[in-house]
Amino acid sequence: MGDLYREIGEIDNQLTNLPLTLDTLRGRGFVHSGNLEKALDKLDEEWDKIRPQLEARVQEEVGRLNTEVDALERQYNQLVQRPTAVLLTQVDQAIDRTEKRVSQVSTNLQNLYKGVKEGLNETQGPSNGRSG
Repeated sequence: MGDLYREIGEIDNQLTNLPLTLDTLRGRGFVHSGNLEKALDKLDEEWDKIRPQLEARVQEEVGRLNTEVDALERQYNQLVQRPTAVLLTQVDQAIDRTEKRVSQVSTNLQNLYKGVKEGLNETQGPSNGRSG
């Protein structure tokens, strides 16, 4: 989930800093089509719609995962107190399920902003302008 928070922060930073960078470059003679600014505006609008939904989903999913981890912790504590092969198998399976769930949740949440991230990567490509 740490990667998720890092990527959200990176998108916020890019959408804040790229227009400022374009202004700076323009002042130094950088020439680009107006499409780049339009693309950034469109991505910014899309992010403004997605981000609140993403934040709500993150909170919801983290709450669910915390509940699952709490249950897993209780099972583990039982295993420590009364170790049995059956309980060990159950805890091991619960750990596997939880790991898969965390991975799936991360993937699902990343898919919510995938288009914005890809769009930002495209706007930073080498063919977006030239010095003039």
